[in-house]
Amino acid sequence: MNAPDQVRAGRRVVVTGMGVVSSAGVGCAALADAAAAGRCTLTRISDQRVAHFRARFAGLVHAIPSVPEQAAVGSAPDRHVLLALAAAAEALDDAGLRAAPRGPRMGLVHATCSGPMLTIEQEYAHTLRGPAGPGSSRPESRRYDSGALALSRAFGITGPVATVVTACSASTCAIGTACDLIRAGLIDCALVGGADAFSLTTLAGFDALRATCEGRCAPFSKPIGMCLGEAGAYVVLETLESARARGARQRAEIAGYGSSNDAYHCSAPDPQGRGAVLAIRRALADGGLGPEAIGYVNAHGTGTESNDKAESRALRAVFGEHGPAVSATKSVTGHCLGAAGTLELIASLLCAERNVLPPTANFTAAREGCALAHVTGPGTVWPAARTLASVNLAFGGHDACVAVVPGPAEDSAVRSLPAEGVVVTGCGVVTPRTIDMAALAARLRPFGQPQEGAPVAGPGLDLSTLDRRLDPRGMDSASAAAVAAGILALRQAGMPLPRAGRGSDLGLCTHVMHAPLWAEAAHLRAVLAGDYHVDHLTAFPYVVANAVNGVVARALGLTGHNATFALGEGAGATGLALACCAVGAGRAPALLSIAVDEGRADDTADRGNPDGTAAAGFLLETGSGARARQAAVLATVRAVAFAGPGGSGRDRAERLAELVRTALSQAGVTPRDIGVVCGDLRGGSEFDALRRVAPELGVRALELEGILGRGIACGATLNLAVLLGATRVEGVGERKYILLHMGSPSGYDTVVALSRGPSA
Repeated sequence: MNAPDQVRAGRRVVVTGMGVVSSAGVGCAALADAAAAGRCTLTRISDQRVAHFRARFAGLVHAIPSVPEQAAVGSAPDRHVLLALAAAAEALDDAGLRAAPRGPRMGLVHATCSGPMLTIEQEYAHTLRGPAGPGSSRPESRRYDSGALALSRAFGITGPVATVVTACSASTCAIGTACDLIRAGLIDCALVGGADAFSLTTLAGFDALRATCEGRCAPFSKPIGMCLGEAGAYVVLETLESARARGARQRAEIAGYGSSNDAYHCSAPDPQGRGAVLAIRRALADGGLGPEAIGYVNAHGTGTESNDKAESRALRAVFGEHGPAVSATKSVTGHCLGAAGTLELIASLLCAERNVLPPTANFTAAREGCALAHVTGPGTVWPAARTLASVNLAFGGHDACVAVVPGPAEDSAVRSLPAEGVVVTGCGVVTPRTIDMAALAARLRPFGQPQEGAPVAGPGLDLSTLDRRLDPRGMDSASAAAVAAGILALRQAGMPLPRAGRGSDLGLCTHVMHAPLWAEAAHLRAVLAGDYHVDHLTAFPYVVANAVNGVVARALGLTGHNATFALGEGAGATGLALACCAVGAGRAPALLSIAVDEGRADDTADRGNPDGTAAAGFLLETGSGARARQAAVLATVRAVAFAGPGGSGRDRAERLAELVRTALSQAGVTPRDIGVVCGDLRGGSEFDALRRVAPELGVRALELEGILGRGIACGATLNLAVLLGATRVEGVGERKYILLHMGSPSGYDTVVALSRGPSA
């Protein structure tokens, strides 16, 4: 595993496997038949509880095949997990990897929008009938990374495991994330894709927004409105060298990826399509492509008035008035939310293999403002410019695009990728009691040493004291904490605050444990208690897990590279490692990485404080960018290492010890160089594992546990941010290197090795 500053030039990524379960049927062949013919597979919604909705049709899966590996998942998984397992099994079969040994060089990037919403719905429905609170019976099943946990365990994936939750663009973002990991040399192969199940409470929200249509959807045409669907869709990505060495069939090459945030609205796209323009242009630039190289675009094409017009403007802005052929395969399968991106890419590639373009089903004539080169009927031959672009837009303002060349990769000149070091130039911490870094630094103690004195106290968070332009009204507590952590990190780094509305190339990655709990509770209780009659829409646009990201982007005007990850306990540490990979891969010259926890009433007793809301933010930059700004460098990222939960039951401490050895080796340091171990060390087993690496370490494992309450997502990174951001920390030796570790009960382990100050 290589450090982020050792990106391998020219490491090309190809698709060697594809798998799908959708309303078109089980398997890629069924999807290929429907997509190539433009055959709509939407069926009537029969549930009488929603008979009063405008929505009448949906892309429903009527039978999900089980797979033998399902036994490793446990009892009663959520429906989206079953969709994921079936589609992933086909993708691995297609790649010839189902029965192959999978070591740490294979990773998993799973994506979802609504995740375990059916399980969560059941728990809220039970709550309305009795005294038990939501989440009391099946805590793991209601987690947004439950699909990733199931896939990694079922298929024995022990490399990096991540869950992307950028709403309806999630699985396109997952492809970009996997490409970063592969190009950085951290893995050679990855299972990548997404899954979402049809949910009546989600449909209720879209219906109340009047985003649905009464008939079968026809994007860019009539009727206006969307139809929901459900699906699991996965691809296997691997290096071109690995695919050729195995003799694997190459279905396509991933040429480029780009993302952005509109920084405009929680649910509506920027009417001018500016965020989509940025994402598409970044994907083209990443692939070294001009607009003329694109022969076909699989548009996001939801069918709604605002989305279709904004996307049409964006496509004309990038490609001109006479641009490539365009269609929207949501007309065939419905809008499958987090699975949409991978599903639509697979549909496009399957049609390319048949040398025909997939038409937009049900299309009659383009609506006003939607004039494009629409594919309106079956049989249109794939254009000479074979490269395709697949575009996805999402709630929270997230936009993503992937540029893909169908067919086997051709021999070509290798593009040189910049090998950029990654440094930390700013840190910001928001806790329930204070944002005073010095006060918190004074309370850092070695792991297991009792805390002394009164808890750290301080004024409540008031965003207006940080920046008078910010209006905290309407922000939930987690979003306000994330905004504040970002501002504090930028301020320490000496980087001017972007101005909302003007846009900034500054990137943003947020890391969470779950979707906003306040929005989940408000929306689900209103829908379920009202028998699926929705009287207000305040909460629904914020039910998505990337909602906090959208608030931060809008507050600070951040339109650069954008992602949100739900990574379970310790999401901040794993997310920080993924953000470092993004900066090292050239996704953004500078990026805010922010982990955030939302306090909730039913677990504050365990957290030891009246409000568990907290955030830890880091400004990551390329080394060259920091030098150009003459910025003070707090730390240099030397190596990152991941281990997923899909192991065979090997002793956890031994596995962690091996992971630490790998990180130290890649960083080029010895255990004796480590001065501080930083993390959220629950129970001490992790510290014992670190001792196993080198008994002579004698390092201090620093923590703020008991001062902040346990930060589920940001616990480890809270400690690191205070350690790096404070001007002085008592008890810290002179040795230069810091080891950040976060391990979760679910089996994730992440190690980040850092050195103080700039690299030598």
